[in-house]
This record gives sequence, structure tokens and C-alpha cells, in this order.
Amino acid sequence: MNPSYTDRFDKFLEDNCFHWEFNVRMKLARNGLLPQTIKAEFDQVSYRSTAEGSLHPWSGDHG
Repeated sequence: MNPSYTDRFDKFLEDNCFHWEFNVRMKLARNGLLPQTIKAEFDQVSYRSTAEGSLHPWSGDHG
């Protein structure tokens, strides 16, 4: 007996959606198209990790 369409769709959502999203994000990161994957630099003076070009409103580093 073949599973119905809804059973197959539910199976896709439960099991494969995370893996699909992860694989897509990794592919974009490898091509440099995912802005969230900017390599963080470590600031030796203040002992904190900073990413180039990202200013957080709560950090006080507004320049």
C-alpha cells in the first residue's frame, strides 16, 4: 500500500525540512551569499568577538 500524499508531505516536513534548510544555508555560505556567516574577529583588547560591519544597538559602538 502506497502512502497518501498528505502522509508523504507530513514526512517531508517532519524529517527533511531541517536538513534541506541546513544544506541550502551551507551552499549559500560556501558561495559567500549568506550574510549571517561573516567570520567573526576576536578583539584582543576588549576580549570580545566582533564581526565586521555589524553594529548592535545595545553595544554602544555606534561610531
